[in-house]
Amino acid sequence: MEKVLLLYDKSASWLSFSIQAEMLERGLRTLGVDVTSYDLSRVVDIDTFNNLVTKTGPNIIVFWTLFSTGHPLFPKKIRRREKMVLFEVADQILKYQTLKEVAIPFINENFDMVVTPSHWSKEAFEGVGVKVVIVPHAVDEAIFAPAITDFKKPTIFVSATHSWERKGVYDLFAILNRIDPRRVKVVLKQSIISELPIIKEKLDIFPISFVPKHIYIGFMKSSHILGNLARSGSFEIPYLEGIICNLWVLMPERGGGWVDIPLRKEDVIWVKVNGESGVDLDDAYNKLLYVLNQVEMGKMPERNINEYFRKYNYLQVASQFFHELTKIGG
Repeated sequence: MEKVLLLYDKSASWLSFSIQAEMLERGLRTLGVDVTSYDLSRVVDIDTFNNLVTKTGPNIIVFWTLFSTGHPLFPKKIRRREKMVLFEVADQILKYQTLKEVAIPFINENFDMVVTPSHWSKEAFEGVGVKVVIVPHAVDEAIFAPAITDFKKPTIFVSATHSWERKGVYDLFAILNRIDPRRVKVVLKQSIISELPIIKEKLDIFPISFVPKHIYIGFMKSSHILGNLARSGSFEIPYLEGIICNLWVLMPERGGGWVDIPLRKEDVIWVKVNGESGVDLDDAYNKLLYVLNQVEMGKMPERNINEYFRKYNYLQVASQFFHELTKIGG
């Protein structure tokens, strides 16, 4: 029987990496897997790691990100006789060639398998000599939390807690500055307010910060449009959440792992992309105007929400993850 040690950062439970790892842990336990988790932020050196493995006695060790989060074990030699698995995303190694030159040999020397959430991310691990498998990110029952309020006019939900340029937030507000500010409200999930001066002063902004998941989903469901226009990213969970919350979702036609998410092309509004410079602003503006008109006429998307939850719920994703673990060495 497999015994899994899952190492992830528990000190920052509000971050998406930690949320996804916690759901994996919960899913594995529900499925009856013998799993022990430990706070990766406390595993600061090789001795601590080796002592932990000796104490817990796993035969599979899963690290939930190392070089993407700048963990001190990277790029040290951490190889052990147990099966070693690394969950990672490609954002940083695509951005920094010098990091990739260190990360790829580190993976080859220490791990038996890499798990990543999309085809876009998998392609970035070119040169890795071990198996790279795709397991998507997940959602749980919190996605069915009810709407919190009625904003009375078309409302755009924007998740912008970090990486404003990469997530296309500047592009979105450049577009919004071309629209009558009386026409829309923006729910802006943010971590800091220092970026707000870029926003048109008269734009109706409703800011939220890190809030419990059901509150976050409640504000998303109180909105009508998901406004993220990301330039790159290994998955971008808000796209999945926006689809399941039945928002109009503006999605760049390429550039990141989000293109894996829609089960049908017509489930989202595709926006043209100009190379690496982000979305075509004119096309995005026209698509946003179209969606605003739909909302003002009382029309919302028609898609099979339950089908998305069946594919992306945390138990299904945990089952898929564990299935890949059992194939290591087989």
